[in-house]
Amino acid sequence: MRIDAHAHFYPDRFLDLIEKQGDKYPVQVRRSGAGGERKFIAGGREFFTFLPDFFDLDVRLEQMANSEVDMQILSMAPPMVYWAEPELGTELCQVFNDEIAAVVRRYPDKFAALAAVPLQDMDAAIAERRRGWDFRSSCTRFPAPARRASAFRITGLMSLWAS
Repeated sequence: MRIDAHAHFYPDRFLDLIEKQGDKYPVQVRRSGAGGERKFIAGGREFFTFLPDFFDLDVRLEQMANSEVDMQILSMAPPMVYWAEPELGTELCQVFNDEIAAVVRRYPDKFAALAAVPLQDMDAAIAERRRGWDFRSSCTRFPAPARRASAFRITGLMSLWAS
């Protein structure tokens, strides 16, 4: 069995929630024209375009078949959630986790997933980590803290890992 353990996925609801924030935060998702491609913007710079294989399961499954990949482990990737206020970061993680759990339930032989946690609020991260263990066929992920999360003390992370 050939497993791709580094497969990023961006559920539409996750991207929609970021896009809905407009320019409130330095991290944005913008469309190129009405109904156009989504772009990842950070600090006013365009980083990449969200291509269909990032969010369209039919495209992804076709690419997996063409590449002879039997299974992928889906995970979050930039823009992550650390740029957001704690409440929004928690909501983004919940939306992402709910959506990837649905993918895993729909295609249990094709996908597993790594849940995301909002490290900018340790209590919310612990709660989402615990909720993440309830996902059938998935596991919980503890992403490395980004700039916004880097102020956490080791004791806070130890609480998360111990929960």
